[in-house]
Amino acid sequence: SDWSSDVCSSDLKAYNQMQYGVFIDHSKAYVIGINEKNEISSEIVKAPLRHLHFAGEKTAKTGQFGHTLDQQRKQQHKEHQEFGKFCKAITSKLTRANQIYVFGPATAKQVLRKEIEQTKALKGIYLKIATRDKMDKRGAVREVKGFYK
Repeated sequence: SDWSSDVCSSDLKAYNQMQYGVFIDHSKAYVIGINEKNEISSEIVKAPLRHLHFAGEKTAKTGQFGHTLDQQRKQQHKEHQEFGKFCKAITSKLTRANQIYVFGPATAKQVLRKEIEQTKALKGIYLKIATRDKMDKRGAVREVKGFYK
């Protein structure tokens, strides 16, 4: 039998000791980590862009030949792509993860959940999703501490 796989898997278990909490909304994420010594780290990841209106655009009325709708569709596609990059930036911070708790308002947490589930390094890790109101970083740290008590 291949003894090296036994060594690697037990080393991996010892290595993956971080518990993470991620508060996410459409403008930012607080990534809060708790290590095996119960030390807490936190980091803010800013979303790349907010919803933008085009210069001179007051309403979502259709312009001549539907140009405004086409621009809006392109803008939505761009925002979706940018938000996907934002979620990838968050998952890249979840190193040595053993549990992940994602919380926040709205749909952002579901997009992040999909990204986590599609990330090879995070496969099979305990993941919990919860709806919570907007909060500041201190509130998010309190929420994560309470979750992992």
